[in-house]
Amino acid sequence: MKNAVRNYKDTVFRMLFQEKEALLSLYNSLNHSQYTNTDDLESEPAAA
Repeated sequence: MKNAVRNYKDTVFRMLFQEKEALLSLYNSLNHSQYTNTDDLESEPAAA
């Protein structure tokens, strides 16, 4: 059951942050940075 919860959390995270602007905002918040160019981001596609 623990693996199922982890997969669920991963899927929700990927769905929420599949937009580059949201992902960049999260990154900036966690790293106390102020990056603005979303084209520099690399992310994996959301799980189906």
